[in-house]
Amino acid sequence: MVWDNAGINGTRALFQFYFDGALALVGEAGCPVRSTLPPSRLNYFGRHIWDTVHADAVLDNLVFYDVAKTDFSDRFNEDPEGAPLLLTAAATLTLGPKADDDALALQATCTLSEESDGIDPLTEEVHLQAGTFSATIPTGSFRSTANGTFEFRGVLGGVRLQVEIAPPQGPQKKSSTFALTATATGANLTGTPVPVTLRLTIGNDSGSTTLTTVEVTAQSPPAVAGDYNQDGCVDHNDLTLLLTAMNQGATAPAFDLNGDGHVNIADTRKLVTLFTNPGGAPCQ
Repeated sequence: MVWDNAGINGTRALFQFYFDGALALVGEAGCPVRSTLPPSRLNYFGRHIWDTVHADAVLDNLVFYDVAKTDFSDRFNEDPEGAPLLLTAAATLTLGPKADDDALALQATCTLSEESDGIDPLTEEVHLQAGTFSATIPTGSFRSTANGTFEFRGVLGGVRLQVEIAPPQGPQKKSSTFALTATATGANLTGTPVPVTLRLTIGNDSGSTTLTTVEVTAQSPPAVAGDYNQDGCVDHNDLTLLLTAMNQGATAPAFDLNGDGHVNIADTRKLVTLFTNPGGAPCQ
């Protein structure tokens, strides 16, 4: 369905409904709903007994997207978003001297919903996203281990990735909890803000959470002082990373901006003077 109260593409149409990828119904200001289907197909929606042009439509199982959808191959799936997955997690971000020298360590506890048909990493695609880092592990990439877990070790997009999933226990693997650990080295965490958004999809089970607390470490000072997420801009995201490191008792020289041998509030004041834009506004 597409709608625009000002008229779609400058026309009088306020909404257009597509059926099997083809325009089916059109609604115009001050006019009944008009069908673009041939009379032989109007029975999909119902129609006025005196008219074969205007249609009475009863719509069920509507799904709304925030993008212009062009692939309708999932039109017969009444649950295209999959079963919800409840996540709780902790993460450590290690920022390297270069954009592709970063590392991510993640520990997550995941709970399947009642709607889930269970997970099977051996036969399902696994997608993981943390901040600006994302990786899709193709179907068939995991292997079973002797202790009953599923494990992937390999290189995806130049990033060395290790993921282990401890399968859920319980009847039919439903409403059960499983653990996931992941490490990624050689990653690019450029632009990752705190809080960090984490998303996990295994087959048709998907969930996300926001990590308001993460551990941040630095291997060495960034190329631009204070640019901890290495996006070429010193802004409030970098200040958040510095505050996070400071509250965790960090001692790395990269966070000691004023060079007094301590990481404290004085370094946050120094970082404010390094902002690329007034007020720490992000760069466009």
